[in-house]
Amino acid sequence: YCLIHFYKRFLYCYLIKMLKQMILLTCLCLYASMVYSLPQLEVGEDEFAASEHAETVGNILKKLPSILKKTAAWINGLGDIGDEVHPEVGDAIRSGATAVEDAADNVPDNIHTQVQEHLTKLINITKVVKENVNVTLSKIPEIKEGIEGVPGDDYILDVIESIPAPDYVDQQLQEAINYFEPLAEAIGAQGGESSD
Repeated sequence: YCLIHFYKRFLYCYLIKMLKQMILLTCLCLYASMVYSLPQLEVGEDEFAASEHAETVGNILKKLPSILKKTAAWINGLGDIGDEVHPEVGDAIRSGATAVEDAADNVPDNIHTQVQEHLTKLINITKVVKENVNVTLSKIPEIKEGIEGVPGDDYILDVIESIPAPDYVDQQLQEAINYFEPLAEAIGAQGGESSD
């Protein structure tokens, strides 16, 4: 009897672990599909691309409750499969489905505004990082001079040489800022359109 109980417990724990991994994989797949569904950015079309992407993101945000409800139904179906293993397994899976359904029912009405606020924070952080990186990268010549003659200086200098030029880093960060600023505004506008 103890051996049977041990195997049941082991199987129960294993199935719960697998369920968590499946849910994580499902969420990652949903995120990846959302990211890959966004059109690729064309050079010089930042604002146009941002509004296009905002429309896609806005539509996903509008459909989020429906997506979560379908995911909950799918997880609930897994509960029936879990019942075949052990009723506790099915119950645990269905409790996960209930949590997803609760999340679907509690998607905030202002989710577009929240996404816009988070993007704005990301933009502000990127601007600060850009300033700090520029200051740090401008000190590289001084660092190179201080390293010469230190044991292992060849290796250290090779590493320093592999650091991109400050102008290149500045340009890349500015392109990100130029893309995300209109995107944040357009996503916020998408939310305003949905509330009309």
